Amino acid sequence: MLLNYLYQLLYLNFQDNACGLCLYEAYNNEIGFNNFIDDKATFDYNIVDFPYPNKWYSNYWYDWPEIGPKLIWGKISYWTSLFSFTWPNFDWHPAKEPYDIS
Repeated sequence: MLLNYLYQLLYLNFQDNACGLCLYEAYNNEIGFNNFIDDKATFDYNIVDFPYPNKWYSNYWYDWPEIGPKLIWGKISYWTSLFSFTWPNFDWHPAKEPYDIS
């Protein structure tokens, strides 16, 4: 999925994918109340997150150990340069059970 900014991704199933959700040049999006189940890579992004980070909340993560927030690793890089670095995002209140999304 390719996003830019100010989108809401709510009540969706991401299951059995090579990448659950891929964001490119995306910022200030809301991602909440989704199921991330059995994806090869839960999340991948290549974004400029400043100054408006993406907001993650209340998603179900099949690989979350149910302790603390869900750490979501990605990377920030720039099209015009070879410079990139890892960058964390957090789902501060992950869901403990999958949502019934029909």
